[in-house]
Amino acid sequence: MARLGGSEFALVLPAPRGLADAESSALSVLRSLSQPVVCAGGLVDCSVSLGVALLPSQCDDADAAMNAGATALAHAKQAGGGAWRFFDPDRGVAQRQRAVLAEELRDGIERHQIIPFYQPIVDLKDGNMVGLEVLARWEHPSRGILPPDLFIPLAEEMQLSGVITQQLMRRVIADCRSWPARLYFAFNVAPGQLRELIGMLRNPPIWPEGVLDPRRLEVEITESALIEDIDVAREVLALLQKRGTRVVLDDFGIGYSNFFHLRELPFDRIKIDRSFIMDIATDSRAEACVGAMLALAGSLRIPMVAEGITSAEIQARVAAMGCRFGQGYVFSEPVPALGVLPLLRRLQARQAEPLRQAL
Repeated sequence: MARLGGSEFALVLPAPRGLADAESSALSVLRSLSQPVVCAGGLVDCSVSLGVALLPSQCDDADAAMNAGATALAHAKQAGGGAWRFFDPDRGVAQRQRAVLAEELRDGIERHQIIPFYQPIVDLKDGNMVGLEVLARWEHPSRGILPPDLFIPLAEEMQLSGVITQQLMRRVIADCRSWPARLYFAFNVAPGQLRELIGMLRNPPIWPEGVLDPRRLEVEITESALIEDIDVAREVLALLQKRGTRVVLDDFGIGYSNFFHLRELPFDRIKIDRSFIMDIATDSRAEACVGAMLALAGSLRIPMVAEGITSAEIQARVAAMGCRFGQGYVFSEPVPALGVLPLLRRLQARQAEPLRQAL
C-alpha cells in the first residue's frame, strides 16, 4: 500500500483467480475502510471510492495500471460515495476523446467557429413566419457542421454556454440587417446561465455589431433551469420583461412541477415538447395530453407554440385544437443565415397558394 497524495492511496494485491475474486477483494477493501473511526471520543464516518485495474489483462506496466486505476476511480466517484468500478478500456478511450473535444471546443469558441442556424416559428392562423429560433452549430475545421447535442452539454460543464450565447447574439445582429424587422429571435438559456444572465441584463455588453432591440428577443427557459433557483428565475424574468423581452417556458410536459412554475412565474409563451406533438396523429393519449395543455394555457391566457410539427396533418390538427404557433420540419429544418430569406419567400408563396387557386 502507498499514499499517492491527499486522501488517495494505491493498493497492490496478488493476481486474482478471476473477476469474481477481484470483485470480492474490492468489496472487502470497501467494507474495511467504510467502518466508522473513533476520534476524540466520537465516531467519524468515512466514505470510500475504489477504482480497480487488472494486470496483465488490462494494463501492460505499472504506469498504465496507475492511469487505468485513476480512470476507474473517477468513474466510481461519479456514482457517489461507497462505489467501486472496474477499469473499462472503452470508457477510457471515450474519456480521452472527450478531453480532446473539450480542448477543440475551447479553441473553436476563441476562433468564432460556433455559428447560428435558424428554424422558423410560424403563426398557424395565416402561415406567416413570426420568429426564428437560434440554434448553435459548430463549424468544426475537420468534422464539418456539428449539431448542438455533441458540444452544448460539454460547453455547459466547462461553463462556456454564456460565451456561446453572446457569440450567437453578435452573429444574429449582423445576420438580421437584411431581414424583416417584425421577426423575433428565440435563444435557449442553459440552467447555469440564469445568474450570468442577470449580470448581462444589468450591464449589457457593447459590441461593434450593435445591439438587438430587446423587444425582438425571446428567452426560452426549461424547467431544469427553474428548479435550480426559483428566486433567481423570478428575478431574471422580471428584468427581461421590464426590457420588453418575452420569456418562454420550453419543453412543457416533460419537466417537473409544471403547475407550480406556471403559478409562480409570468411566462409570455409556452412551448409544448415535440414528443407530444410528433405522436398526436397516431396516439390518442398524446392528443389528449396536448388538448389538456392547450386548455390550461388558454385559461391562463398564454399563447402556445407546438414544437416538432413534421406533417401537414399534424399542423392542421394542432391548429384546429387552438394552438396559435408552430415549429418543425414541415416548415423547415434549421438553416444557415443565407437560407433565411429564401425560406421566408417560400413560406410566403405557400401562404399565397390557396388564394391563387381560389382565383
